[in-house]
Amino acid sequence: MKNTAGLIKYNTDTGVLKRINRDRTIKRYDDPFIQARIQRYKLKKLLQTSNLTVPPIHTLVVFSHNDAVLEIEGHQPDLIISQRIPWRISELEQKYPTTQYSSDELIKIGNVLKNKHKPREVNLIEKNNIKRTHIRNGVWCTHCKKTMMKRINRNWQCPSCQHKDPKAHLKALEEYKLMFGNKITNNEARIFCKYQKT
Repeated sequence: MKNTAGLIKYNTDTGVLKRINRDRTIKRYDDPFIQARIQRYKLKKLLQTSNLTVPPIHTLVVFSHNDAVLEIEGHQPDLIISQRIPWRISELEQKYPTTQYSSDELIKIGNVLKNKHKPREVNLIEKNNIKRTHIRNGVWCTHCKKTMMKRINRNWQCPSCQHKDPKAHLKALEEYKLMFGNKITNNEARIFCKYQKT
């Protein structure tokens, strides 16, 4: 899946993918089919090492942005916009008519993929060179989202709209995790949520 807008040109002979911007500048991208083949190879190896049957794995490159316009030099039916997915799947069902897995095997594959999954851990603050002082501490109102809530009598209350939410701090901690990673001390959590006993 590619969420890229604009005029997208792809040359099937060279594998060059480029976007023509409104100001006529050009941005070149890596060949998406090489990326897809690498993913197919890794999935195939995972199934093999898990002693599972490897089915035919057909790759598609799909542009999901509504403002994407594709121009393809050559023939490439597997480079499509998202609205074409149902039709392409229908065509592929005719190409691969044999059922590959039973329901039990699909559940087994699902469990293997779930157990092998490792969440991507990215420190957005470090990645984007954002200063810690630019991050505002506090729990944003889960209703109006205009101001920070205050902890009152085991509840979070918004001074602006008076909304109460006893679990509002959970959203703040999720945001902390996205920015700083999945480790936090009790004291760091209190500082980030601006929690003070009343």
